[in-house]
Amino acid sequence: MMPFAAFGGVERSREEAFRLIKGAPDPYGKFLEVAREANAGRIGLAEPWNSLRMLILPTAEERKELARDRAYDRFRGDERMKRALFYAALALEEAFGVYRSALGEVAAGRKEAVRRVEAGEGPFRRAVYVADLGRLEQLAEGEEAFEKALRVLRERLNEYAVKYKLGDLLDVDEGKARRLAEAKAPELPEFGDANFGVRAYAALMAYREHALGRRSLYGTAARYWLEEGGSAWLLYYAPRTAYNKA
Repeated sequence: MMPFAAFGGVERSREEAFRLIKGAPDPYGKFLEVAREANAGRIGLAEPWNSLRMLILPTAEERKELARDRAYDRFRGDERMKRALFYAALALEEAFGVYRSALGEVAAGRKEAVRRVEAGEGPFRRAVYVADLGRLEQLAEGEEAFEKALRVLRERLNEYAVKYKLGDLLDVDEGKARRLAEAKAPELPEFGDANFGVRAYAALMAYREHALGRRSLYGTAARYWLEEGGSAWLLYYAPRTAYNKA
């Protein structure tokens, strides 16, 4: 039970829970099993698993709260939608884990890759900018980590779409995902019908842009929900709502 304990090192719990659920022959079935244990008060769930539990297998009190959300009326009765949300979150969690490991070095390296120094003597003294090749190499490695994470996400979404016959809910339109990642406020409502695959793919792209200082509305939402651990909400909500709640 310990991998799901929500006290102490939450990050470790999040990763251990991912390994246990993904490693099961039927990941969705395993998730439902631990969700029932959590509802019975026998274990605690780290994020994003608790958010998934709340959406997919809520308690009676949580159902009352969710009933205020008009979108939940359609979602709650659609087992296929619940399964697709779970597998989109599982794929995003795996990809985010790949990228997160390199993120700290990328963020620090971005600021230090080029530094300002004084050169010359007397009246000829001037400021010049010098590239730190070590830091630039570190940034390149970070870019490689992002490309790997994006590849993992695309492969997993394709795998789950085929294996569980969820193509219309998990297939990724990369052009649409890119537009969502870069969308301005008036454009966000245009993506209200984006499927879980597009939202997950856009989230990872937008998160990376946000980490590198190129901010977007969906990047703000992705940073909040992924770092807070509630990636299930990022995928469940329409993009405009995900941003507003973030």
